[in-house]
Amino acid sequence: MKKHAYGIPIVLLGFALLAAGCEQSLNGEEPESPELVSLEIIQPPRKTTYKLREDLDIRGLAVNARYSDFTAAPVPPEELEISGFDSLVPGEKTLILMARGKTVTLTVAVIRGGGVFDAAGTPLFLGGLVSSFRWIRNNYQENGNYTVAADGDASLEPQFLTYNDRTVAITLIGEGSKNPEIQLSRSGSLFWISDGVTLTLKNITLRGLADNTDYLVKIQAQDSERKAKLVMEEGALITGNTGGGVEGDHGEFIMNGGIISNNVLYPDPGAGYGAGGVLMRSDSVFTLNEGAITDNRIESINGPDALGGGVTITWESVFTMKGGRISGNAGLMETSATDRKYAWARGGGVYIVTSDFIMEGGIISGNTLSVRNATSITGTATAWAEGAGVYLFLHDDNYFTFTGGIIYGADEPGKDAGGRPLANKCLLAESGNGEAGVVAGDAIYYSKAGGTVWYENDTYVPD
Repeated sequence: MKKHAYGIPIVLLGFALLAAGCEQSLNGEEPESPELVSLEIIQPPRKTTYKLREDLDIRGLAVNARYSDFTAAPVPPEELEISGFDSLVPGEKTLILMARGKTVTLTVAVIRGGGVFDAAGTPLFLGGLVSSFRWIRNNYQENGNYTVAADGDASLEPQFLTYNDRTVAITLIGEGSKNPEIQLSRSGSLFWISDGVTLTLKNITLRGLADNTDYLVKIQAQDSERKAKLVMEEGALITGNTGGGVEGDHGEFIMNGGIISNNVLYPDPGAGYGAGGVLMRSDSVFTLNEGAITDNRIESINGPDALGGGVTITWESVFTMKGGRISGNAGLMETSATDRKYAWARGGGVYIVTSDFIMEGGIISGNTLSVRNATSITGTATAWAEGAGVYLFLHDDNYFTFTGGIIYGADEPGKDAGGRPLANKCLLAESGNGEAGVVAGDAIYYSKAGGTVWYENDTYVPD
């Protein structure tokens, strides 16, 4: 068998290196020290997000020095010179860490945190939500434009946004990756917007109470020339309230995004018209550009008629729908009253009375109506379920304009992205003695003073 002598060359090489080292040592020369090549962050600091005016905190930061011989050694924190930190203005900050002639960068974020800011983003007051609204109350100016930033969930008592007839704009915005939730702490409206005041909601959740008796947000002005105004932007949510979502009286409401959902109204016999989602009345204006009004309902148990599950527009107001969707809302009427001669459920999605409706886009789908258990009502045609998608009753000077969008009918198959059926349906109208009532207009029911009546059960689109 052939043998390989690998050991001999390796031994000779070792002797050669040792001899070279000895010769260098005998000549009085030391080996060259490795050069510093770079700094490397091997562990970021525990704190990388700051609120305004907070001091820099580098606890937990670990930096290594890398050398030309591929070795590394930690750099003591006291050797680091740090520049580039500024917590007076929100935004990303690039810090420069210097040691031994080398630099490395670190990025941190400065957020506004809670407080009040002017239109330029300059902090006027830093603190919690309750204190922020109190600060505006005590310091507002004519034509003041304030941003209230919420940096976490909070509980808030009803806020009356009225400023002695001054024109004031307030933007309530959530900070951080998770939209903060503002919980109504006691019965009433979380925000009551008065004359000349505009409230804009963005990246914030307003949550009501299961035992409330009022709309979660009210837009109510005494002077029709200086309307109160609500604006919803992307990320805004109005939800979870018994008493309805939004009510406007001489008000203006613009939805550019956001959602109004899972609100319910049990109508009071003396309260007039209502809605589970949005009620706009008395010369009010509602424009739906984007966003959704979904899964709201009006339920009347031995009360007035169930009119307007999603949206109700009444008393010479104007509703313009340019986009968005109104879906999954419902109207339910139940009665056992012995002296009642009729029962109505109308406008599961949209209910329009003596007002104008302009539909230029958007989707109305999956809304329902039903009248049931009306066992005390005798005869036929005494219970009505009309206009599951849209119900309109107009005076001569009111108009309905339909140039875009779609109102789905009862036979429309499929579901939307949220799993709701696309079909609008009048589910049931039970009169007394088990006899059927009137079910008409799954998509739309139209009537005008003077006798013009028509309805459409199939999907309704512009001509």
